[in-house]
Amino acid sequence: MSKLLANQIANYNDNGPVEVKEGLNLPTGKPLQLNGVVGTVGQYLTTDGTSLQWTTLPTIPPAQIQVDWNESTPSETDYIKNKPALASVATSGNYTDLINKPNIPPTQVQADWNVGTPNDVAFIKNKPAFAPVATTGAYTDLTGKPTIPTTLGDFGIGAQDINFGSYKITYSNVYATLPDLQAVSASTYHGMFAHVHSTGSGYFAHNNAWVELLDVNKSIGNLADVYTTGVTDGQVLKWDAGNSRWSPAADDNSGGGGGGGSSTFAGLTDTPANFTGASSKNVVVNAAGNALEFVDEGTSSNEIIPVAMAFVTADTAGTGTGISWGAYNSSNNRIEFTFTTAQPDANYFVLWSREQYAQHEITVTNKTTTGFRTTWTNNDGSDLPPSIFGGGLVVYASTPTKSVGAGWNEVLPTATANVLGGIKIGSGLSIDGSGVVTASGGGGGALDGLSDVTITSVQLNQVLKYDGSAWTNQADATGGGGAGVTDGDKGDIVVSASGQTWLIDGGAVDTAELADTAVTAGSYTAADITVDAKGRVTAATSNTLSGLASRGTDSAATGAIADGAAQNVSWTCAKTYSLLKVQVSHPCWVTLYIDTLTRTSDASRNIQTDPLPGSGVVAEVVSTESTTINITPAVTGWNNDSTPGATVYGKVVNMSGQTNDITVTLTYVKLEA
Repeated sequence: MSKLLANQIANYNDNGPVEVKEGLNLPTGKPLQLNGVVGTVGQYLTTDGTSLQWTTLPTIPPAQIQVDWNESTPSETDYIKNKPALASVATSGNYTDLINKPNIPPTQVQADWNVGTPNDVAFIKNKPAFAPVATTGAYTDLTGKPTIPTTLGDFGIGAQDINFGSYKITYSNVYATLPDLQAVSASTYHGMFAHVHSTGSGYFAHNNAWVELLDVNKSIGNLADVYTTGVTDGQVLKWDAGNSRWSPAADDNSGGGGGGGSSTFAGLTDTPANFTGASSKNVVVNAAGNALEFVDEGTSSNEIIPVAMAFVTADTAGTGTGISWGAYNSSNNRIEFTFTTAQPDANYFVLWSREQYAQHEITVTNKTTTGFRTTWTNNDGSDLPPSIFGGGLVVYASTPTKSVGAGWNEVLPTATANVLGGIKIGSGLSIDGSGVVTASGGGGGALDGLSDVTITSVQLNQVLKYDGSAWTNQADATGGGGAGVTDGDKGDIVVSASGQTWLIDGGAVDTAELADTAVTAGSYTAADITVDAKGRVTAATSNTLSGLASRGTDSAATGAIADGAAQNVSWTCAKTYSLLKVQVSHPCWVTLYIDTLTRTSDASRNIQTDPLPGSGVVAEVVSTESTTINITPAVTGWNNDSTPGATVYGKVVNMSGQTNDITVTLTYVKLEA
């Protein structure tokens, strides 16, 4: 071991560092001094970067332990300082350990309507005093009850007249059999009407008896003075003075001696004796009403007479004279008019006028024989419905004039529910100046009102003759110029001049009576036939079926269009075609037209409105899916261009809910070359 001596350090290098290469060994009992200071127990050497010094080790406290709520010695590590003094409830959690507890009321009980003690919890304060009916619900417990009628007399029926005003009375007054009705006093209920089911007739009480009424479904034989028992074909009704009634009798058509009839107009007893000076005169009934006479022809004039008139003052549908109209469409300002009777052509003229101001417009378009369209606008084209300013329309036919004879009665059309005109007044009916029709003569009505009587243009001395199904007015065959044609057995007609018999059975002439033609008997395929003026086939040849067109298809696409948008399209089919099917690729509304003009006119029509007849719409389909719609029966369409072509014009409205390119395919058969 080497020893380091002090003088060696000094001699080696004053103030230089001591280099200990072999370690430093301090003997026991020899302290290590630093600047003459020996460190204390537990100190160690540290440097501050420039020098060494003795440093004392830090004091390390004992390990942390849990505190103890119950530790009462303040010096103990587990002692809790400033611990609060808890109330008893803090550790017991018991409601009884609380102080200053609130007063809690007793448990709530149900209210009792019958409790009468005010301080009882179940007592109901201020409860109302109900009337007995509140608990019984009985009508008898009500006070101030109204008097309820119990008999018809309580309503005044039987004691006074009852005026129902414009209201109707609907009731059933039917008896099963006639004896059931006859049990009711016709004297007590004079004027009463009733129906008997077993007889199918109506009856009214008159003169202490029930009188049967005849209706149009009754036979002429139901009349009191007509007897039809045993009637046969060809018989007539003739007056039977012995029985005071009309009875069946043979039609006296024996002829032979010329008879008492007349074959000329002038030879009749109630007509003029000759035609002298009667040229261009008219035949009228004389003032006495018992004969015909000639009178001078009245002068006539051509008058302009309208065929229809409408006065529109509201937005609702209505009816005028000879015309009706639908409700005003506020979406396009239109009203559609329809004639009661179709016009012969569409060249009629519609004269219109609106109230208040001249600039208020009524535009007339889409004229057809059945009606026309109007558009109601202001002068700026805005909506101006008839409810704000009404208007009148008068329609004149393409030939508006009518010849009216001076002094002569105008023949009226037969009146119907929709046509103004005249009514026919037969026997047993009369009409007063106010137009009220009344019946007389026991309710039998006119002969031609009966179901088995047909009277047409009745003439003097005609009779009613039975034709096998009905009584018709016919000439009384009481004379002639000798035996020309007689009625033989079973409908045979004997032509006496030649002795030949013509057989007519079942309304048809026997084939043996018809002359032969050049046509060979047999059947013909696709025949060309020639018919003469009498309806006979005079030539017939067979043809071979050829040239029939096969079915064809053509498609049109809209391109991408938005939902609800419309796109005009066209197909190439035929000038005239039969439409069989419409196939669509997406939900849509498809309309086919005859030309572009009608397509443009129809552009504003909505899907809920049907096209008018004659408006140019051939067909339209609405589909909610991709499908094929069969057109049954097939529809015939045609091209209306000035030079007809094969183009079919159409419009497609997208109803798919999104933008789509819609393809529409038509299946058709060509009908025109």
